[in-house]
Amino acid sequence: MPLLLIRLLLAVGIFLVLLYFLTIVMVPENSFFIQERLGRFSRTLMPGFYFQIPILDRIAFKFSRKEQVLEIKDVLCQTLDGIPVLIDSIFIFQIQDPVKAAYESENFLTGILLEIQSNILKEIQNHGSDEILARRYGMNQSIVKHTGETAKNLGLKIIRFEIQQMKRDVKIT
Repeated sequence: MPLLLIRLLLAVGIFLVLLYFLTIVMVPENSFFIQERLGRFSRTLMPGFYFQIPILDRIAFKFSRKEQVLEIKDVLCQTLDGIPVLIDSIFIFQIQDPVKAAYESENFLTGILLEIQSNILKEIQNHGSDEILARRYGMNQSIVKHTGETAKNLGLKIIRFEIQQMKRDVKIT
C-alpha cells in the first residue's frame, strides 16, 4: 500500500511540474512572441512573464527586436550603357510590428530580399557605368526610399542599406 501511494504522489508531482512549465512563458529582453489560441492570433507578448493555457495556447512565432543584417551577394545588373556589374550589399532592418511580420507574408525575409534586389536592378539600370561609383550614396538612399513602403507593410523598419562592392569587369556566361 505505501508503495502505491509513493507512486501516485510521484506521478502527481511530475504532472504538476510539467503543468507549471507548460503554463509559464518567459519572453526574454529584446524579443516579441506571438501567441495563438486554437490556431488564431491571440496576443503579442512583450518581455516578461506570462501564463498560458496548455493545449489551447501556443507560441507561434518568436522575433528579435534587435537590428538584423541581411547580406545580399552577387546581384548581376546591367548599366544604362550595357556594362554588366556585380553588386554586393548589406541591408540592416528591425522588426517593428511582429503581427505584420508573422501574418502578412509567408516569409518576410524572402519578400524584402526580392524587393531590394529588384530595386538594385532598377537603380543600376538608370545610370551609366561611369556614374555608378560616383552616385553610390544617392543610389543607397533611393533604394531605401523605394523599399520603405514594402518594408512597412511587412512590419519592418529600414535602418540602412549600403552597397559594399561593385565589380565592373564581369563576364556573362
